[in-house]
Amino acid sequence: MDIEWSTSRTGLINPVAILEPVEIDGTTVSRASLCNVSIIKELELGIGDTVTLIKANQIIPQITGNLTRSNTYELPTRCPNCGSPVIISNSSDREMMYCTNKHCIAKLHDKISNFASREGMNIVGISDERLRVLMEHKYITDFASLYSIHQYKDDIAKIDGFGKISVENLLAAIEASRECKFANLLVAIGIPGIGKSTAKTLAKYCIYDNVTVSNKNSLLEKFLAFVDIDFDWSHISGFGEATSKGINEYVIENRDEIEALIPIVKIIDDEPKQLTNKLGGKTFCITGKLIHYENRDALVADIEKYGGKIVSGVTAKTNYLITNDTESGSGKNQKARQLGTKIITEQDFIEMCR
Repeated sequence: MDIEWSTSRTGLINPVAILEPVEIDGTTVSRASLCNVSIIKELELGIGDTVTLIKANQIIPQITGNLTRSNTYELPTRCPNCGSPVIISNSSDREMMYCTNKHCIAKLHDKISNFASREGMNIVGISDERLRVLMEHKYITDFASLYSIHQYKDDIAKIDGFGKISVENLLAAIEASRECKFANLLVAIGIPGIGKSTAKTLAKYCIYDNVTVSNKNSLLEKFLAFVDIDFDWSHISGFGEATSKGINEYVIENRDEIEALIPIVKIIDDEPKQLTNKLGGKTFCITGKLIHYENRDALVADIEKYGGKIVSGVTAKTNYLITNDTESGSGKNQKARQLGTKIITEQDFIEMCR
């Protein structure tokens, strides 16, 4: 029926197909991601076309074919959010559309939403809708502006959906976020491709490296100094040339906004102290529900505390899969059996650390 476009914090404009509602696997589907410009071209889409649809992994609606192939859809030439011209860039043989406006409101919204997210600065109470309203009133314009928003608290309390108590709670959450782990800060500033796991690896490198780049003590300043010398991050395990280039390019482009955080945030100890090397660099993957640990982060902290490493998937290099359902037919369990990876329970892991 249509294709909607939405702009992300990186400026990437993502297409979504709007469909006549259809039932698949017990649920009604009316939207499907098209991912990029190349897919629209390959499917030769046009409004009114009849398409075939599946749920990839029984979850994500995906268009697999086009029965009519009218090839009449005209790509937008301007950002749907700010109206600025767009460009189409080729990345890994895929055409992607980007907004050219550095100050696009959609870019800024997603950027600050990511900054405030749980895996970023964990600012509780700043929903997407509240953030949108605060940005419309120009109370929030960049990362640092969050920490001076208290000067508008009386005006914000008068806005529908806020109120004095909710504003006080929000200001308290913002104030509490000033103390953060370095890995969380690296997630918060929004470097493309740097999520929770890679941010921890990046943080560890900056904390423990033996390269002297400046006499400054701040980890954020040290990180920025690495970027200043066009540091090659690709020699760190799990980081390729594209990621290394992406880190430096993004930080250079957003340096002023990131640098403004130096006097605002206080970076607290980011690393659990390694008590022993009892696990001796062994790699662990976790799957399923936990019983003994409060959450997965607590289990990961113990793995690292005793010298182990955590990985997201089972590979030939994974030593242990931790699961409380050792007989499960899940994908990770099957992979572990296929590769000969040892499957252990939480209790087994606890015994290993004693």
